[in-house]
Amino acid sequence: MKNCLLGTIELLFRQKVLQNKAFRDLWLGQSISQLGDSMYYLVFLFMADHVTKDPMVVGFVGALAALPYVIFGPFAGVLVDRADRRKLMLGADVASGLITAVLAIYAFFSPSPAIWVLYVAAFSMSTVNTVFFPARSASIPRLVEGDQVMEANGLSEASRQLISIMGLAISAVGLGALYKILPNYFFFAGVVANSLTFFGSAYFIRRLPAILPLKEEITDDSAGPMQRIVTDLKVGFGAIIKDPVIRLALPMGMVSTLAVAGFFVVYLAFNRAWYGGEYGTLAMIELCFSVPMLFVSLWVGKQKVERPGRWTMLGYVGVGVTVALMAFCKPLWSMLLMNMMCALFLPLLIIPFQSYLQLAVADEVRGRVNSAWSMVNQAMNPIGVVVIGILLQVMGIEGCLLVMGALFALAGLIGFLSKEFMEAKMPVQGDHAT
Repeated sequence: MKNCLLGTIELLFRQKVLQNKAFRDLWLGQSISQLGDSMYYLVFLFMADHVTKDPMVVGFVGALAALPYVIFGPFAGVLVDRADRRKLMLGADVASGLITAVLAIYAFFSPSPAIWVLYVAAFSMSTVNTVFFPARSASIPRLVEGDQVMEANGLSEASRQLISIMGLAISAVGLGALYKILPNYFFFAGVVANSLTFFGSAYFIRRLPAILPLKEEITDDSAGPMQRIVTDLKVGFGAIIKDPVIRLALPMGMVSTLAVAGFFVVYLAFNRAWYGGEYGTLAMIELCFSVPMLFVSLWVGKQKVERPGRWTMLGYVGVGVTVALMAFCKPLWSMLLMNMMCALFLPLLIIPFQSYLQLAVADEVRGRVNSAWSMVNQAMNPIGVVVIGILLQVMGIEGCLLVMGALFALAGLIGFLSKEFMEAKMPVQGDHAT
């Protein structure tokens, strides 16, 4: 296992795109913070379930985490297109580190947190991320050559999975043991680890060059601030509508987000009902998902994707079918196998479309497009959580998994029905749709 892990890390560092110092710093920073996130996220949701014994509360935490993208996302996109993206990412990392540091102090004195604290923490962290994620995505095409965008996205997704594996291993062994021996320090330790990684990420983000807007847009000085913001938002949505692939991918994303918004609610429900509700079981299932996704992401990043719509459609349908088949996976070994199968398809819909989005949209509106995209999709999360909560009571765990899988596959079929979507070619650097 140790040699396999070291070999995988060596494989990641051999990627040609890492010869680019600026991208390497961005990648290292994100890898460090993702290590903390991979431990903290599962701990955070586990504590919400542990404190309340109600999976719907976990879903509500997820809904609150999605809400900032709906409220602040478009405005964050305007900011990303107007300011130095390096400074925005640096500020977001520092802010996240401070938020989790305050939460760690609270966790030290209150090992069983009040649920309102988890609500506030989820909302606060997502508010910061509404700036960070569009800034990061919009920066990648500025830091690498056009023919390396696919490789950069593939490496980012693969390393995210490797870091997730490492984080889950540390979490399952270290924090799992801590939970049994010193349960009062379990939540505190997870939050502290995450806080430290945000400051580690900030160190590498600080080394990036300035990533300023490529051009100054002409603005009407007589217009008020709100009027300029509304105008900017219209530009972002206009860029989405203008591109036939992105325009159709939006409802596909909305349907799939609606389908999986309540997945962790069902996830915790079947872990409790079928596998005894152990923390280690959650980590094991996540581990079986992350390992194959790591290698498939690297493979997809190396492919010459000419028609990203076809890859995206196949990814949607494949994920949908495997999620539906989880309804028949009460034996733990079969659930682990189905998670591995699901992981084979997910990179197919993430990496090619993310690369298309980065290459097809002009730099000066890229932040607004990313944020508008997040806003519309994340708006489906609260709806999905409510719907899944009702379905869980009416149809049970198996019925929920079948419905979620069917909706996800349906999202892929939306793209299949459009010849324009299926035949669209991957743009080259500078070949923008706006």
